[in-house]
Amino acid sequence: MRDLKSYEWSFRTLDKFGDCYDLDHADDISKCGGLNEDEELELVLTFGNEADGITHRAYALVDHRNCILPETFEENPNGYKVPQYIRKQFDKWVKRHNNDVGGLSAKSEARMAQLLATPIKERNQC
Repeated sequence: MRDLKSYEWSFRTLDKFGDCYDLDHADDISKCGGLNEDEELELVLTFGNEADGITHRAYALVDHRNCILPETFEENPNGYKVPQYIRKQFDKWVKRHNNDVGGLSAKSEARMAQLLATPIKERNQC
């Protein structure tokens, strides 16, 4: 059976220790509001099929401060590229918020650096 893939935006709310305690999702980010100070945003690529359910996920963590969506997903930077239509959604969202999408505060910037340096499998996922 052939795997299907889907893309979804994940809004992760973090506590003061950087652990995720709430998670919201959107298929199209272009109409969403900005991020709260305790939120981070990532694009999730999900693979699966009817027989096995979800078989694999890949993540692209957004750099909130610079409004940058990575070109590729972290698990396989040579194989999983962020599609153009997703990039357009993201650019529209950033433009709607005048290049200030909110999200992690300067206080949380160290946590973001730690997340980016930590392999996905070791992160605290919701």
